[in-house]
Amino acid sequence: MFGRKKELPLWMRLKSWLWPDMGWRRLGVYLLKRLTRLSGTPYSIACGFACGSAMSFTPFVGFHIALSMLLAWLLRGHLIAAAVGTVVGNPWTFPFIWLATYKVGQMLLGSAEAAPWPAVTMFKHVVTDFGELIWPTLTGENTWDALKQVMVDVRALIWPMFIGSIPLAVIAWIVSYLPLAKAIDAFQKARERRRQLCAARRGHELSLPARAANPKSCVS
Repeated sequence: MFGRKKELPLWMRLKSWLWPDMGWRRLGVYLLKRLTRLSGTPYSIACGFACGSAMSFTPFVGFHIALSMLLAWLLRGHLIAAAVGTVVGNPWTFPFIWLATYKVGQMLLGSAEAAPWPAVTMFKHVVTDFGELIWPTLTGENTWDALKQVMVDVRALIWPMFIGSIPLAVIAWIVSYLPLAKAIDAFQKARERRRQLCAARRGHELSLPARAANPKSCVS
């Protein structure tokens, strides 16, 4: 019902994914306003967004929204805010997130390859393995050896990223939750004060003669 009558070309969809039409700054302001207008306590909204932000640090790309909503449900956070929070993981932040989680994971696992460049090399290995797997699959050749090599390289890449994502996700949760909970609390209190002021003005106007009352003096 609310979809486009004419689907956008692939290049335009890729462009909007890499750079929103309104720009990242305006998108951030828009999302913040939407969050402050959600119904819920400051804890639930901020907790939900923090869950989305935290799950963006996990290597399970494609499952971030589902995982963030599951975590938000367990922590009694706002599910919609959790989905919004996954915007922290985007094409511009993913390279830094992936390198950081890999490096931290290697350090926690006690590996000597804790520098970022081995991570880049490992990414290249995985991409190369997938590329070499495509042609044998299309031609019907035996792909078992190639598939085993892919699984070995993927495990060598994903496991350190998963281990490294745990402390970084906790930090992202805290960093996202604290300022957002404070901002939403301040916004909701200010909104409640405006409503009380409007109610007081309306009560005062109702006590005035009809010609003296101004029904447009307060807009909620």
